[in-house]
Amino acid sequence: MGWQKVLNEYLFKGDERSEDMLIRMFAGKSLVDFSYFNSLLSFYSNLKYHVMPSYYRYSSPLLGFLHPIIQLMYGIEWEQPAIVAMGLAQAAVHEDNMKKFLITAEDAAKSSSTPMPQIASLLEEVATDNKLSTAARMSDGNKVRDGVFARAFDEMIRVAAKVKVEPEELEERTVEMYNTAVYEAASAAIHPGKEPRFDFFLM
Repeated sequence: MGWQKVLNEYLFKGDERSEDMLIRMFAGKSLVDFSYFNSLLSFYSNLKYHVMPSYYRYSSPLLGFLHPIIQLMYGIEWEQPAIVAMGLAQAAVHEDNMKKFLITAEDAAKSSSTPMPQIASLLEEVATDNKLSTAARMSDGNKVRDGVFARAFDEMIRVAAKVKVEPEELEERTVEMYNTAVYEAASAAIHPGKEPRFDFFLM
């Protein structure tokens, strides 16, 4: 079929199956067992050049937040069918534990006619909301699931519902998103007296 037609059929068609896959693209917990993880480590260790990401050496196979969509975006950007397939495969073995949030936020966004504000203002809104900004704790196994969703779900929906991009503004909003991500990452990486470091997930 070609990877473009595969994505239109299994991810963007809008039926129950494709909606389920789209939600799993953002999942935070994998259903795979340690045999998959071990085979992944073996694959990287047998390559001629050492390219294994450092986090694979120290991460649990159950921690895969956003990994399916990250792989998919790499595959699309570089037009690599095998990487697109890997992203779809990762989504297929992940739980749909973002389903309630994504659907609730989407429904809330559809019910509002207010244009989307600047992305940076949404970050500031989260930072100035005491319940939201303190919802995640170091003791949480998953800061999103056990922190934000458990302690400030309605508040997060209020902010997420403001995110809606019209087709004609897609390119502009994509540039804005990129710039804001760099701004946010820099604010987290720079601290007086410390050497600036950007962790991989801030990409």
